[in-house]
Amino acid sequence: MSYKVNLSQQLIKTLESIPNESGVYQYFDASNTIIYVGKSKCLKKRVRSYFDRTHDSMRTAQLVQHIVRIEYTTTQNELEALILECNLIKKYQPKYNVLFKDGKTYPYIKFNNHLKYPYIEKVRQVKQDGAKYYGPYVDTYKLSQILKYIDQYYPLVKCNKDVSNRDGKACLDYQINRCVGPCFKEIDDLQYNEWVSQIKDLFEGKVSLVSQRLKVEMQLQAKSLNFEKAAVLRNQMMALDIFTNKQDVITQVDKNEDIIAISIIDQHYLIQHLLVRKGKIIDQRKIMQENTFRQSRSDLLIQYFRQFYLSFVDCAIEVVCEEPIEENDQFNEFCESYELMHNKKFTISIPKIGRRRRLLNLAIKNSSEALRAELYKSDKTGKLLVETKESLNLKSIPYRIECFDISNIQGTDPVASMVVAINGKMDNSEYRRFKIRVKQTPDDFAMMREAVFRRYKRLQDDHKKMPDLIIIDGGLGQLHAAAESLRDLGLSIELTSLAKREELIYVDGDFNSPYQLGRFSQVRLFFQRIRDEAHRFAITYHKKLRSKRTIHSILDEVHGIGKSRREKLLNAFKSVDVIADQTVQNLVDIGIPSNVASDLLSYLKSHLDSKNL
Repeated sequence: MSYKVNLSQQLIKTLESIPNESGVYQYFDASNTIIYVGKSKCLKKRVRSYFDRTHDSMRTAQLVQHIVRIEYTTTQNELEALILECNLIKKYQPKYNVLFKDGKTYPYIKFNNHLKYPYIEKVRQVKQDGAKYYGPYVDTYKLSQILKYIDQYYPLVKCNKDVSNRDGKACLDYQINRCVGPCFKEIDDLQYNEWVSQIKDLFEGKVSLVSQRLKVEMQLQAKSLNFEKAAVLRNQMMALDIFTNKQDVITQVDKNEDIIAISIIDQHYLIQHLLVRKGKIIDQRKIMQENTFRQSRSDLLIQYFRQFYLSFVDCAIEVVCEEPIEENDQFNEFCESYELMHNKKFTISIPKIGRRRRLLNLAIKNSSEALRAELYKSDKTGKLLVETKESLNLKSIPYRIECFDISNIQGTDPVASMVVAINGKMDNSEYRRFKIRVKQTPDDFAMMREAVFRRYKRLQDDHKKMPDLIIIDGGLGQLHAAAESLRDLGLSIELTSLAKREELIYVDGDFNSPYQLGRFSQVRLFFQRIRDEAHRFAITYHKKLRSKRTIHSILDEVHGIGKSRREKLLNAFKSVDVIADQTVQNLVDIGIPSNVASDLLSYLKSHLDSKNL
């Protein structure tokens, strides 16, 4: 057997002695620290594969270079190896095992339904003990509310033990009607089993079914004039909301699905995992980590599948992803382990249209937004953008901001400017200016309406991305004008204005409550900086147009200067003052007849002299 890397005699002996059995292997580095844990149904073949070939993966190549010792543990079957591997990874957290730390200590609900009198308890480890586990629960507050609900409405055993021998005695829970006391007396087993069945249905997402059963029971109690009992059942029905999120994303499909999206920016990635049960999003997981070894999206998802689905007991029927997973040895091994643990195949769907595509798009958007937000929080600019969103109650972080200003003198030479801030920094390559076409009257509202309409009509036609936020230089009048243009285009872009006098910030849709941020507020200073840049850009363009118009009017008054000669003069000398300093010969050299050149210089001299008096 030949190896692609230089190995010590100790490693070679270990590799030769590894058996062809299922088990778990551990790699140690020079400091005797476990750096990787893996499992296989054939230890010899798997462990040797690390050393007898060249690896394209940076992570695997670095791992092999640091291995100085190998230990292994054989197991009776692959399932035992899988459980041991998961436990060792959680215990030692090896460097080269991708660790998704978000869920490793989150609690589960353990439903001891294998006992004669089942009960529930909160635990943090899943064991192969015959009980049913639900979780892990990312939202621990929600878990506490669920446990409180069950404790209030279902008087199950509270002793957290098997009470079928009836060797207990009455306790406080029994006295306050929170337990029916099967530990010391005979109870109605049919009623107890009905409670157990309802709790099981609730955890499996069949909330509407439980609600219907409670409603029928409530109506029967009311007909029997048991109004107090009927009121308790009514309250129990109303409290069922704790088992579902209050959300807009609700479908008519009675199906369990996991929607998983991943976004990667530089050396960081974020996985967004939506848990859909019976057509409703009941929970979500967000895991952001550093992509130290530059792994591909497919490799990262395989690692996530391994850690999540080989320890998570409430597995969906189908997993929805954005793109196919590379079917390599690692993925195939995971699929085999998944089928071994859950007795069903691991199924991935990649929808193009329809309900599942809409859910996937939601997960993709959330993962991208969340990753960008987390990265922005880590630097000064990012904190400013996050603070802007929070201070003004915006819907999203304003990564791209466009700001408009109007410049004119009594309606003459009206112009609009638009400046752009991307990721908190001005980007002059994105600046735009507009020569206003409306009638030449000082109507700032009409001018703003035109500039905003032209800008976003063009973006619509070109199918380009819209900004996250628009700032208008002005007060409520200008803000209303801009909002009208956006409505005409059918666009929904967050819109604000900055009034000059009090420096109030108005937000479209909340006109009666402007934001008066403090004098030294970073958000206010940020808005002022963008507004001032838009004003500078507008003034510069306005002065250019006014100067050009002035030059044209002076030159047009000289006999012999038409459009062609005027353009020659402006192209050569740029301004009236420069032309006036020339000689007749200089003008002749660019194609102006000598008599016309002489008349022009005389006229300009007299015009400028009278202007200076």
